[in-house]
Amino acid sequence: MAVRLGTAPDRGFIAHADATGSHITTNGGDPDGEPVLYDHQAHTREWPSDAELPPADVIKATHDLVATDGERSTIVNWRTWGL
Repeated sequence: MAVRLGTAPDRGFIAHADATGSHITTNGGDPDGEPVLYDHQAHTREWPSDAELPPADVIKATHDLVATDGERSTIVNWRTWGL
């Protein structure tokens, strides 16, 4: 299993990959819109435009991932995603 977590003061996202496939959070927006940018160790990385959620949802879904030993949280929406 692999989890990528992006956070900003007012938004964030989670990407999750396991034996069932790769998934990313979605806010229901257009996944083909302008990508959002997050910095990872001084390298800018693009993420799907529909991946960002309010910080409270990211925090709760991250807690659920840890508490369930890696299962995707049901409090957020996910969609399949190719890395």
